[in-house]
Order: sequence, then structure tokens, then C-alpha cells
Amino acid sequence: LSLLATKKGEILNFKKMQEDIERINSKYKKDGYILARVVDVDTDRKTGVLHLEIVEGVVESISLEGNEATQDYVILRELKTKPGSVLNEETLKKDLRRVFNLGFFSEVTPNFEPGTPKEAVILQLKIKETRSSTINFGGGYGEREGWFGFVDLSINNLMGTAQGILIRGQSGQQFSTYQLKYNNPWFMPERL
Repeated sequence: LSLLATKKGEILNFKKMQEDIERINSKYKKDGYILARVVDVDTDRKTGVLHLEIVEGVVESISLEGNEATQDYVILRELKTKPGSVLNEETLKKDLRRVFNLGFFSEVTPNFEPGTPKEAVILQLKIKETRSSTINFGGGYGEREGWFGFVDLSINNLMGTAQGILIRGQSGQQFSTYQLKYNNPWFMPERL
């Protein structure tokens, strides 16, 4: 209401009303609400009430496409954008950055489909997975240690749950070392 130059008790001026609509649309866009806009203006002739219909771009649902190895919940828990919330460009950018930074994907692309009500949108994330496991082995010779060999197996997305495991072993004429490492970034309900 503070953006409106049109005031109660004044005669409706269509040019002023058009400027009001532009101010409202600009405010939404500036605040990152890229789908929000004024879609209709109407007046009730009996009461003289001016009605502005604003569609904000509510997220009806979120669908994932292309994640074969990674479980859906691993991706969805990184998103602050939830069904029922108004789509915000800045929040979505941060969401996409968090998903990409998991390190399991080479591409994360948003796509918008029309929702069931006209003011809703279905957020579709198209994902291209990358390899998240490695195996290394090798060996060598050192004057002090003599002959040695090593092998390590690193799985960064264990069964698609974003848990990581590293198994490493090194053995030689003088010494042997072994290492087992486990990582779970969501050990509790929140990221730790």
C-alpha cells in the first residue's frame, strides 16, 4: 500500500494506477521475487473498493530429474526453497550453489513448469551426476623403507546418502599403516 500513489477518496486515474502497478512489479523484482506481478485491477462499483490481484509465484512442488545414484532427500535437504513458499531468485541461487557444492554433480539446472493453479510453479531441477568414488594404488622403493605399496578407496556418496568413507592401507618392508575414515555431514537433523 505504501507504494501506491493512488489514495483512498481520490478519483481513479488510470495513468497513476499504471505507474502504481509498475512500482509494485519493480519492488517484487528488486526483492528477488521474479515471478511475482500484478495480473488484474478491478473496482467494485457499489463499494468503490479497488482490487489488485497479485500473483507471487508460489512453488507448488519440487521435482528432481537425472539423479540416479544420489537419493532425493540428499538434494532436497539442501534447499531452503520449499513447496508452498514464494519463489525467490536469491534463495534459489544459494540453494543451487549448496547442491552443486556437494560435489556429486557436474550440472544443476532449474526449470519451471506451470503449476495446477495459475499462480503456482513446479520447480524442476535437472541434474547431471559425476563420479564420486576413486581408487588409487601404487608403490615404490625408498632407501630407509625399502619396497612399499599402497592402496586407497574413497567413496564420497555412499549408497547415494552423501556419506563418505575412505579406506587406505600402506605396507612395506619396514612398516604398515591402515586408515579408515567415515564422514556424515548430516549426522543430526541439521548439518554439522
